[in-house]
Amino acid sequence: MFKNNPVADYCSRNNIFLKFINPGSPWENGFAERDMRTLKEECLNLIWINDLTEIQPILDNFKQESNFRPNMTFGYMSPYEKRAEYLREKIKSEKNLLSDGVQFNVAAV
Repeated sequence: MFKNNPVADYCSRNNIFLKFINPGSPWENGFAERDMRTLKEECLNLIWINDLTEIQPILDNFKQESNFRPNMTFGYMSPYEKRAEYLREKIKSEKNLLSDGVQFNVAAV
């Protein structure tokens, strides 16, 4: 696919297989395609950018807003709320393991 590409050359020398999404096949990576569409529609298509330094504050604002926006995938919770829920559940399950008297044999590992 690539010619004279240092990344492709490195991968070839190190037996790393590069896998690409076929052009025009968004179903192969729907989450990334959806995120890019949202970014373009809500952020990049709305403004003219004269310099790359102008885009950073806009992208930072978009990232902040999207992390706190309710998401249908997460049961209408924001990604921030979903991560907090995950961490609470993880801590709770670890406490349950310890309170149930589960013994871990470090020597056997």
